[in-house]
Amino acid sequence: MTVSKSVFAGVIALILLGGPLSAEGDPTYGFSPDDPGMNAAMAGARDTLDAFIANTMVDGQSGAQTMIKVAIPTDDGNEIIWIAPFAQLSATGWVGILANQPQMIAGANAGDTVEFAGEQIADWALFGDDGLLYGGYTLREMVASGAVTEDAMPPMSGDPVPQDW
Repeated sequence: MTVSKSVFAGVIALILLGGPLSAEGDPTYGFSPDDPGMNAAMAGARDTLDAFIANTMVDGQSGAQTMIKVAIPTDDGNEIIWIAPFAQLSATGWVGILANQPQMIAGANAGDTVEFAGEQIADWALFGDDGLLYGGYTLREMVASGAVTEDAMPPMSGDPVPQDW
């Protein structure tokens, strides 16, 4: 199964946000910065980020059917939002396109380019050729916590990391 980046971004946006992109801002799911489940999910994503980068990026550019979730600072904390496509500019510098309509990032819109540091990456996602979603640690936690139902998600792999990595 091959899914274009725009279709993948749209699917993830609909899954996470519960509706189409809009200029007014997309619905989001709030989690406390101290939420142990979500913090563990983001730690798991960061623990496997190097494998994701090594197996999906070519010459510092994002691979097909991939996204990353980034914590963008705002006046009210962080908005954690999907980015696709994206590129690594340096050991710590990244750039990418906002895949969702932000709610808290002043003056920003879906499709805008943003720069961020590697430590701001909170999750990664890969839509595999087998039709399964890999990564998506925060999505898995959203299901586990009851914030969304499993049937609202694309089919997810049993293990977030592909076996051939």
